[in-house]
Amino acid sequence: MPSTRLVVSPHLPLFSHSAASVYPESLEGFQQKVSALYRKTNGKNAEHQISVLDENEETVARLDMEVQLWKDTLYRNFEMRLREYLASYHPNTPVHLEEDIEILPCKALAITYQSLEE
Repeated sequence: MPSTRLVVSPHLPLFSHSAASVYPESLEGFQQKVSALYRKTNGKNAEHQISVLDENEETVARLDMEVQLWKDTLYRNFEMRLREYLASYHPNTPVHLEEDIEILPCKALAITYQSLEE
């Protein structure tokens, strides 16, 4: 019967049971993660520093996921919405469904306008 062995060293702080759900990887992966976090500390009160670093990394990861979700929502059906906008506001320049829309990045944009204020 296989057994799981947990090796505790100064480089591996004891996390609570709830932290195990945050680290679904193998024991080896967990130890590598903790070792990488330990190298970022000054070695004094390392368990606390590792906890803070881990919390910061988790927060950044969650923010990255939220930003990605926001981007996916923002650009969902982008081509269809762009075609509707062009049809509504630029009817003299029709874009047919069979035509591709190509958007080229530019470094400068020149705008000519007339101020409505004095």
